[in-house]
Amino acid sequence: MQSFKLTISLLGFWHAGSGLSAGTRVDALTIKDEIGLPYLPGRTLKGLLRDACDQLETWGGLDEYKQPPFTLTELLFGTRGQQDTADRHSVRSGLLQVSDARLSPEEVAWFD
Repeated sequence: MQSFKLTISLLGFWHAGSGLSAGTRVDALTIKDEIGLPYLPGRTLKGLLRDACDQLETWGGLDEYKQPPFTLTELLFGTRGQQDTADRHSVRSGLLQVSDARLSPEEVAWFD
């Protein structure tokens, strides 16, 4: 398996919610690692990347990468099942796996 390192630069304030807040309107608790530093969950990143890839396909930017019967988005991120049909269990996994985005060791040391 080949792996790549993606560097994320945040250009403004950000907030990745933990889903554990008490209120239903606002997810106010920032997700943090075992030493209390914030991170971006791989599931969140994968969703953002999938949405960007899907938008690019919608705009015709990835037409040369189509592999019928699947789109590039489906090949990379997997297919989605339909909850209201009998076909909901025919979901295919994608080729891409995304890990959590965490601060670099240098940044962690600085905060420590």
